[in-house]
Amino acid sequence: MLQLLSALKNRQLDVIAGIHSKSALVEALEEKGIPWIDTSIHSVSYNLNSGPRYYIGLLKGFFKLIKFLHFDNISMIYANTFITALLGVIAGRIRGIPVIFYDHDINSHRFFSKIVTRFCHHILAVSKAAAAKYSNKENKKLTIIYNGIDTAKFTPGKSKLGSQLFGKKPSLVVGYAGRISAIKGVNLIPALAKIVIEKVPAAKFWIVGDPFLKQDEGLLDLLETEMIQLGLKDHIVFSGFQKDIIDVIRGFDILIFPPKKDTFPTILLEAMAVEKPVVSTNWSGAEEIIQDGETGFLVPVGNSQAMAEKIINLLENEEIRHLMGQKARKYVINKFSMNQQIDNFLLIHNSISRPDFSKQSLAAEK
Repeated sequence: MLQLLSALKNRQLDVIAGIHSKSALVEALEEKGIPWIDTSIHSVSYNLNSGPRYYIGLLKGFFKLIKFLHFDNISMIYANTFITALLGVIAGRIRGIPVIFYDHDINSHRFFSKIVTRFCHHILAVSKAAAAKYSNKENKKLTIIYNGIDTAKFTPGKSKLGSQLFGKKPSLVVGYAGRISAIKGVNLIPALAKIVIEKVPAAKFWIVGDPFLKQDEGLLDLLETEMIQLGLKDHIVFSGFQKDIIDVIRGFDILIFPPKKDTFPTILLEAMAVEKPVVSTNWSGAEEIIQDGETGFLVPVGNSQAMAEKIINLLENEEIRHLMGQKARKYVINKFSMNQQIDNFLLIHNSISRPDFSKQSLAAEK
């Protein structure tokens, strides 16, 4: 969301972010000079079985949003998650403001999804995987717009942190960057690391990220314990969340991404833009990004052996790594640039934005 808001701001569109005051985005928004309001909405923790405190918080956030929309010159509500889309379409209906829902989710939310699709003005699906759940009738207001990245920033180069962690002597670094979560398939990493290191003893595994949801809080400790039990202590580095993701990716020789499912993993685009070959499970989101055998490799979900074999192939063939990385960057520039995403987004935005405001504004919720 941050990259999109920043890019829209650069296109002279006034943007205001509606987020929870404890969101990790607050500092980043302020650094980029993007104004924000506290909606007190914990959108990422939405669950039908959530307790009363959660729903009370949503209700408070909803009334904050209603009040904000009444006093500010807002021409469009842009909702980035399902729960903010649900609250947004109700608030937009009350205030007469159109709503665009940028859908990043594979799952449908039963009855509530019908409310969102019925009353939002347009749905932007981040991938074919996200769009697949909509009916033919709903498809009339649906457009697929892939996430883009700033390829002028995501460029090849040397990694400062990588040099600190692995020294000046070159290592073959297999990297994972993302949320530490079972749904992201990180529990597969110890088994595939064992296979890889038996074949390529010089290989190192660099795991970047932290648990985000409560159910994943113990997963990092389990991973570290399993790595030690497998005798891989000297081959693995856990560095937690890192703010400079570009520097991190530059320290990888290969990026691996083994999720059980993922709608559209932007980390693959980022690695490819930095000329790193990627190995991912063949969930539909990844299949829309990777050209198998050309810009990376796709393997069956949950198959550690298959992923390990592709990693070994790349580690043992420097020329293939470099050629695949170069092809990957060209492919991202041609198909997944931030400018393409913004151009496509503004076509939709401008076609349905309220004409009675002299100033275009956007309320972006997360």
